[in-house]
Amino acid sequence: MRPPAVTERHKLFIEAYIATRNATESAKAAGYSPKSAHAQGNRLLKDAEIQKAVAIRVEKAIITADEVLNGIKQIALTAERDADRLKAYELLGKHLAMWTTNINVIDNDIIRQQAQVIRTLAAKAGKTPADLFRETLETAQRSGVAIKPEIQSGVLKALLDGADSKAVN
Repeated sequence: MRPPAVTERHKLFIEAYIATRNATESAKAAGYSPKSAHAQGNRLLKDAEIQKAVAIRVEKAIITADEVLNGIKQIALTAERDADRLKAYELLGKHLAMWTTNINVIDNDIIRQQAQVIRTLAAKAGKTPADLFRETLETAQRSGVAIKPEIQSGVLKALLDGADSKAVN
């Protein structure tokens, strides 16, 4: 009797591969030895059944990501608690890469837009922009996200420059 096309170990590999996009790490997560993980990962990626299963899971994940994004957007717009709305806006900001560390060129327009978003969110949360920005930086640090100092100082400067302006509600 022929073994099933996709075994439990294969399913573990598929789930890990979708999350990491790293065949070697995914093979390790599926229980292959560290010594053979690289070869096993490459072998598994060439398997037609595994490729098909990965494609199906990725397609489902894309749909799920859209649903999650729409749900977060809905919470940001309709949640009764300020904390819930603020968290939803924070997640949307992360999705839009507003706090990304991969910015190589400092764009003053983007920094001004980020400062305006912070002012608006702070006004809605009943906080000062500086307090909200500090909390954002602390949250990023706790999450292991490094925000470049030049981005931090640029946003802070833009916040200070616009301190007299009112946030748009």
